[in-house]
Amino acid sequence: MVAPKTTTSLLKEERKARRIRKRKAEIVSAAKSVFLTEEYKDVTMERLARAADISKATLYLYFKTKSDIYHDLLVSDLQLLIDDIVGAEDEALSAPQVLMAKAWKYADFFQSHTEYFSRLSFYYYPGRAERLAEDVAREIERLIVVALRSIEATIARGTAAGELRSLNPWATAVALWALWEGAAQAAATGRTVRFDLELRKIVEAGMSAMIKGIRKTNRI
Repeated sequence: MVAPKTTTSLLKEERKARRIRKRKAEIVSAAKSVFLTEEYKDVTMERLARAADISKATLYLYFKTKSDIYHDLLVSDLQLLIDDIVGAEDEALSAPQVLMAKAWKYADFFQSHTEYFSRLSFYYYPGRAERLAEDVAREIERLIVVALRSIEATIARGTAAGELRSLNPWATAVALWALWEGAAQAAATGRTVRFDLELRKIVEAGMSAMIKGIRKTNRI
């Protein structure tokens, strides 16, 4: 029988795990500037080690390949967006108010992370020549579904409260996500500038029209 771990050993393991997470986060943060300024195919582990101010041997203790670092970058940043959208839920607010709050969280993420609509991607490697590995794509899809389920739950709550019409909550959640993503793409490709519009104006107009269409009462 294996003896149970002592409190001291468990604390040591937790401290070690925290140090590893912190170090990996520092490496990923340093690597992001490299991926944003250099061609992905030209980036090497040696270059990433220099950016993180560590030796290549040390870098290999945390990541085996540059794609591993890129994957961690995608997932960690996307997690910020998902946490913001899920965290916007507030039962003290009406469902339409919460949906608008979630929309602003998406718009705010775009404005602070425009690179995901210009240089980086949650679906392809930079250059769009190759899709992400299946396991990474599945994790990204899982995170997005978490956000969509949060939106779906808000819509279902609004329907139950008599604030929204009876409709398909999941389909409506996906439609809202498509609206936000489309607005962000329009801003990333410069169409908002050509149309003399700001991203938040597009989101506000789109959400107002959408909420008016699904609202059962005049409450917002």
